[in-house]
Amino acid sequence: MGNAMGNANCSSGQCAGNCSQALEGLRQRGPVAALRVVVMPKVSASSSGARHTGFELDDEVAVQRMEVVPGLEPLSWRRNFSVAAGMGSSLDEADILAARKGYSRASSSSPPWLTAELSQQRRHSWRTRILACHPERPDEFVEHQCLMQVPVDPEMRTVESFAQDLKDACVASSYAHQFNLQLTRLRALKELQERNNADVTKIEVGVQVCVPVICEVLGSSMPHFVSTGDFVLVSLLESEQVRKFVFNGEEPFEEMPQAFFHFVASTSSGKELCWDLQGYREPRSGITLLTSPSVKELPAASVGDLFSSVAPGAVPSPGLKLAQQFNVLHPRCTAVCEAFDPDRKGALGKGTFSVCMC
Repeated sequence: MGNAMGNANCSSGQCAGNCSQALEGLRQRGPVAALRVVVMPKVSASSSGARHTGFELDDEVAVQRMEVVPGLEPLSWRRNFSVAAGMGSSLDEADILAARKGYSRASSSSPPWLTAELSQQRRHSWRTRILACHPERPDEFVEHQCLMQVPVDPEMRTVESFAQDLKDACVASSYAHQFNLQLTRLRALKELQERNNADVTKIEVGVQVCVPVICEVLGSSMPHFVSTGDFVLVSLLESEQVRKFVFNGEEPFEEMPQAFFHFVASTSSGKELCWDLQGYREPRSGITLLTSPSVKELPAASVGDLFSSVAPGAVPSPGLKLAQQFNVLHPRCTAVCEAFDPDRKGALGKGTFSVCMC
């Protein structure tokens, strides 16, 4: 199982056409797979920071179409790089080149978790069309455009393999809700200044996290790709193109995701970073939708570290390293950043400092 798509190049544009052609015959036979939702994240349905699938626990849904889309390739960069960096894998040359395409900055300025990434679980990322029962009219179906992630290794297609994904999505969506409340306050303040009246009942939504669910495969017409008994990760994804917003500091600067990255670091006093921000900007609403973010917990700098960091010839302290990492990933602040962290200090915790590169 999995051999037909075991080549890591399947997530790249080189073999997208071949994979899609291989699936075309299977699509004519009816649903590609039947799924049942077995694990739901503990995220409030009313959270302004979450974009839910709309599925409920124990819902059974039908996968009508699966396709490999070249625009989803950035989803593989995080895991491919951790392996290509020398962590023991059978990646071929094409795989390594694909990984390096997503990471070319010199290691001296790189976030250390890139080379210390524990998750070497490489995955296929499929754009899927899923049919589910209408929540209010059971005799009707609703079509959902989704992202389905399946580990390349069949042995990794377990509930436990996706536990960190759900945890990161929960934490990130909670921060996104707080961030949207901050945007609402800023908008209200602007309205008060302009016309002495403000609408605080409508939340200003700038960022949402596509919160996934874990599904069990009940049946499959394509067991070489996904088999009965496997567990897969499903989230909403209407776009065919995923962009990196915050990954290695080489991305085009996008104000909303950059402000959100700064907000998480500042709100947590430098204890957490919401990293590998990727997704797309929804055309209709202008909301930045994030998929598969990674939340990193960072150690705090001690008093000794802070003093030793300024001593001649001293090894850079954890606090100074954090400042360097923060500046690489967030080279300048936005107007939103200046509202909640004007001195660019809150993201680094008490006692640490950053050289403002705005």
